[in-house]
Amino acid sequence: TEKIDTTTFHAVATGVQLTMTVSERFQRRGGSGGYCYVNFPWINKYQWHAFSLFENPANPNERQIYIQDLGDWTHSVLEALQRDTRRPVWVQGPFS
Repeated sequence: TEKIDTTTFHAVATGVQLTMTVSERFQRRGGSGGYCYVNFPWINKYQWHAFSLFENPANPNERQIYIQDLGDWTHSVLEALQRDTRRPVWVQGPFS
């Protein structure tokens, strides 16, 4: 489990794109894809949700997640991120 303090959130009409710089350990374990569990303590510190990971081709130290507005939790995330911002997240993984 890692805390990533410099996660960038980019709000779009149908969801949120999350971009995070990951540790070398995370890069070695996950390669360029897979999935991870994320926790946004400013939404709910007890809920972890799985999302697919994508490597940023322009920067191999970064991973991206797209969160589509589909349910209660994802809607809460979208409501909290009406503008581009940086907030900390916790991640577990990556897993293949």
